[in-house]
Amino acid sequence: MSIVLIGPPGAGKSTLAPLLAADLGLTAVDSDEVFTRRHGPIPAFFTAHGETGFRRAEAEIVAELLADGNRVVSLGGGAPVQPGAAPLLAGHTVVLLDLDADSARQRGGTGTGRPLLRDGLAGWERLHAERRQQYRQLADVVCDTSGLTVAQVRARLRERLAEPTPPARIEVGGDRPYPVRGGRGLLRRVPEFVPADVHQVYLVHQPVQAERAGLIARALAE
Repeated sequence: MSIVLIGPPGAGKSTLAPLLAADLGLTAVDSDEVFTRRHGPIPAFFTAHGETGFRRAEAEIVAELLADGNRVVSLGGGAPVQPGAAPLLAGHTVVLLDLDADSARQRGGTGTGRPLLRDGLAGWERLHAERRQQYRQLADVVCDTSGLTVAQVRARLRERLAEPTPPARIEVGGDRPYPVRGGRGLLRRVPEFVPADVHQVYLVHQPVQAERAGLIARALAE
């Protein structure tokens, strides 16, 4: 099982992957770096082959990287939300590194060199709004890096990933697929998996689960 870092540009995925790998005694690999070694600079490939060609080549690399377990994998911002990505992530610990627009601007996450961010901060905000819910649905661990230093994020993730039983995610298929998460100590962490723009949550449970539902309700209200 690998630890897979996902999130928007500027969240620190590429920076944190080797640091976490060193902390956990694993190796680190970055999908964008692998892409560049094989196909050249991403902006040039994007211009020559379009987004469809880029996503096709990127998907091949992602599938290859996730087939080999027990390392820290950093994925490009759009990679985990492409069709077919969710089943590849199942069985791995997915860590969402998120941040707000101001932090992205300060870190250069909205700068040049990113094909889908030619309009700067406005483009970043648009992509973040489009992808945020999918990011949250895929994530086993969520860390908001806004205003934090690399060292602070590293320490938080090291603590979270050292938990005895990392949360597991199972994708339930059908006409309306949805993720199911399981693990120890998750009741008070339910708010992490609720998108920030959701203002109302319904708890559906059997009477015998009233106590646990109460814990979740209190965690959501905090």
